[in-house]
Amino acid sequence: MNSATKILIATTLLLPVINIPARAEINIKSDNLNILKQGTVSRFTGNVKVRSKDLFLEADKAVSDKENSKLTAAGQVKVNYSSGSIKIISYSTRAVLESDKNIITMTGNVKNIIYSDEIVRDEIVRNETGRDETVRQSSKTVVYADSLRIDYSSKDSLKSEFTGSVKVESEKINIYSENAVYDRAAGLISFTGSPRAFSVTENSRIEYSGDKISFYIEDERVSIEGNAATRIFLDESEM
Repeated sequence: MNSATKILIATTLLLPVINIPARAEINIKSDNLNILKQGTVSRFTGNVKVRSKDLFLEADKAVSDKENSKLTAAGQVKVNYSSGSIKIISYSTRAVLESDKNIITMTGNVKNIIYSDEIVRDEIVRNETGRDETVRQSSKTVVYADSLRIDYSSKDSLKSEFTGSVKVESEKINIYSENAVYDRAAGLISFTGSPRAFSVTENSRIEYSGDKISFYIEDERVSIEGNAATRIFLDESEM
């Protein structure tokens, strides 16, 4: 049996295993496949690739569980989600896909990058001749966390929930908290759980805090709600 036949069998057998709706389409490829428990469990190893309409997942290995409608991926996990002008790339060491709910949960050194073609900024880059030139780039926001839960059941109201050691770093401001939610429709990330924001100027560092901090991706604007406080630290060497 050649590798092409094995891939075809992997795809065919997994369709009922993860309880995909009749009209949905999913393709799974891997180097090896083991079918266990009378077909209720399938183990994929080596270059695992899972593709559906909006979601593409890559991992070192994965296990599908028919009874729980779940696919668990592990190793170096990469998830690529795109819909319209929004593209999200996430990295972690483990991911659980709940196919019946259109939810994926990622844990372990999570890095999430949000790209938006709706927001375009001019950036100065150095070309091959060594000269600086202005290039129009899509907006990019990077979020780090212990875990990430993406609900992609609705394209228009896509939401990503971050938990544990959440961090956003941008050119203008850095924000830290225990929890955060990215709301595509609102175009913002909301931070709760002792949120703090920091901005640095030439001769000062400013710290902001409150009950809730909202970061608007389009213009990198920040708003603070509840017990808002500001601390300014001046560089004494400049005074």
